[in-house]
Amino acid sequence: MWVGLQTYTLACTQVVPPTPGQPTKLPTVIPMAVGLLGPDGADVPLTMGGQALGTTTVLKMDQASQTFVFEGVQAKPVPSLLRNLSAPVKLTANQVRDCGWAGGWGGPVCMGG
Repeated sequence: MWVGLQTYTLACTQVVPPTPGQPTKLPTVIPMAVGLLGPDGADVPLTMGGQALGTTTVLKMDQASQTFVFEGVQAKPVPSLLRNLSAPVKLTANQVRDCGWAGGWGGPVCMGG
């Protein structure tokens, strides 16, 4: 969610379904390579916690629910999630507004916004 205050918040949740003999599962570690695309489709430089991260960074999701805040975002971006198929997961995006070819891995990705 871009709030117009030059920040973009990516809120993530994970669900680990039960398997035979393990009805309750703890969250797993999911490495998510992400980037943000500007209105022109170009990569946006990423900053978190005052640290410059380049245009792609790997977020470590290891909790059931986590929020990541990117700073210095000049315009409403489109998230580019799971770049280069960084994790073998099923992605569901709330408030989907666009589906297309993104992330550079050759598959359709739906982006929230």
